[in-house]
Amino acid sequence: MIDTSAPIRTAYYAALNGAVTVTLPIKGSTVIPVYSVVPDDVDYPYILLAEFQNTGPGEARSKENLNATDMLVNILIVTATRTAEDNAGFKVADDISGVILGLVLGSTPLAFTGLENVGTNLEDMSYPQVERNETHLVIVKQIIVKHILSQS
Repeated sequence: MIDTSAPIRTAYYAALNGAVTVTLPIKGSTVIPVYSVVPDDVDYPYILLAEFQNTGPGEARSKENLNATDMLVNILIVTATRTAEDNAGFKVADDISGVILGLVLGSTPLAFTGLENVGTNLEDMSYPQVERNETHLVIVKQIIVKHILSQS
């Protein structure tokens, strides 16, 4: 099975970096940075290209109605926001996710070097982590996107 993480990470970074802009309550229109590894001194909000899960051709074919060379790849994208207001934080997380999904699931599929993007869909979206301290609420929202890829 070929390693699909490098071409997918490159394509996602190219598609998202500098392209995700949302309106924040205090800062106004803001470009949201994209990371593969979050720096220690990061400012909120941000996007993390977190995990990739490859399912090889044989295993993928048994799970889905796929060609013999197709692979399933799931990517976990994490958005993290911090705010003093509950509703504002969830709205920002939802706004960021909406822009990401528009770019990833839009009419022009992401192009991956050495791979053909046969199909892309939203697998899951949830809020796995919400933490409150005395002054802020940190909201983590995750998006899982599934790609069906073929070696080109």
